[in-house]
Amino acid sequence: MFSLVGIGERAGSGLMKIEVAWKEENLPAPILSEQFNPDRTILILPLTQNVGRNVGTKLTKTEDKIFELLKNNGHPIAVDLAAEMGVDVRTIERGLKKLRDNGFIEHVGPTRSGEWEILKSSE
Repeated sequence: MFSLVGIGERAGSGLMKIEVAWKEENLPAPILSEQFNPDRTILILPLTQNVGRNVGTKLTKTEDKIFELLKNNGHPIAVDLAAEMGVDVRTIERGLKKLRDNGFIEHVGPTRSGEWEILKSSE
């Protein structure tokens, strides 16, 4: 409509791009609704718990291995992971921090006796 009266170009042509991008990031589908009186179109872009996090973050081989070990055993401590992987404890701590900061895992419970909860797939 706006294109016909000369005040808009290709109105609505970006909706498909938005929908595809949301689907690629495994986010809930956008919701498009129309309201009348006053006339308006509303586009709702639902987000999940990944708000403010780096959606689509790629993991290093070390971080991926840490993630896999946590999936198999949610209780390991950094020292045990380091021994199993043959790396320094600090490497494990950095990997856990990146996994946590990017929404892959969350520590639930007390520091020493809690466990790691998997929030999303690393793939």
